[in-house]
Amino acid sequence: MSWQAKTLEDLMIEVWEKLDCESVGAAEIEAIEEAVAGVFGSETVPAPMAIARTLADEGAVLRHSELMELHIRRFSERTYEADIDGLFDLSGPAAAISTFKRIERLRERYRESDDKRGLFLLRRSVIEKKEQLERAAASDATFGLWDAELLRWFSIWMQTPDLIEDWVRMRARSAEYIANFGQLDMTGK
Repeated sequence: MSWQAKTLEDLMIEVWEKLDCESVGAAEIEAIEEAVAGVFGSETVPAPMAIARTLADEGAVLRHSELMELHIRRFSERTYEADIDGLFDLSGPAAAISTFKRIERLRERYRESDDKRGLFLLRRSVIEKKEQLERAAASDATFGLWDAELLRWFSIWMQTPDLIEDWVRMRARSAEYIANFGQLDMTGK
């Protein structure tokens, strides 16, 4: 959807008005978050309570119990932030392979403990990083071979995460890869 708003606050209000609802709960906040992330980037999305406060100032009736549940759920996500923050170093082949190894160790830890929320948040962070690269590819004339290679790695991880290391190892042996990037150190320092 194409939004007219030029500021974050105006966008939150525009989305709320488009939803055509007098009361605001978790579903409405999440719809607004999605629109804000789509227009301004996921790092600019305000906390759910900040969005609710902005809408209340505009006359929205808040469904407090839903908002509190959303707040508690989001607060519990912070425990995952320590695992996921700083996860990505894609500055070169050696750093990228280390990153994908860390992603896989974390995914395996969440899988073994049947931590569906952790798996969801990890996957979401990988998707966001991939989308960030895709946006850069679409808007940056200097988008290079390494960036395109990374997009390939992310696509493979999204399809078969448990095979990424083997796939990268095979990819690194290809003539194209060696010609573009040289030999890949799979030790992932």
